[in-house]
Amino acid sequence: MNNLDARYQALLEDILQWGIEKKDRTGTGTISVFGRQIRHKMSEGFPLLTTKKMHWNSVVTELLWFLRGDTNIKFLLDYDCHIWDGDAYKNYYYKEVPHDHMLDKEDFIKKIKTDETFAKQWGELGPIYGKQWRSWGGELVKKRIKEEGRLPYSQNVIEGQIDQIQNLILGMLEN
Repeated sequence: MNNLDARYQALLEDILQWGIEKKDRTGTGTISVFGRQIRHKMSEGFPLLTTKKMHWNSVVTELLWFLRGDTNIKFLLDYDCHIWDGDAYKNYYYKEVPHDHMLDKEDFIKKIKTDETFAKQWGELGPIYGKQWRSWGGELVKKRIKEEGRLPYSQNVIEGQIDQIQNLILGMLEN
């Protein structure tokens, strides 16, 4: 076990011993302790924890999906990445009726892969990370511009949407 893993496991023990249970929007809940953190020097290597097995192709596929601004799991499934399957199936399970004709999770995934119309309806996860990275703001940004005449920071804004990835790249190129 590397040093980072040991510090991570010590943090988990601390949270389990002293943490307070909190509810969250997902209904899963968390156990948290205020102010705990782990610091890591990147010169010591990339901080990938080895306590959890990582499927490299899934990590890369998910990142590309985010960078595309995509919010539908069809792209992920096309590359055999199943990180968000549970979220899409949960949306389907709680909205689809009648339950006696409902697909099980395996058949649900197969149908997303093969039925474009079904994928558009049930593979969509809403404004998650990729959407927020590539098209953030909307009416909030438009309102701020209208009230103040500008944004309080330098941003490229198209129709009230901020492409945070484009801004990051331009910022690195310009500064």
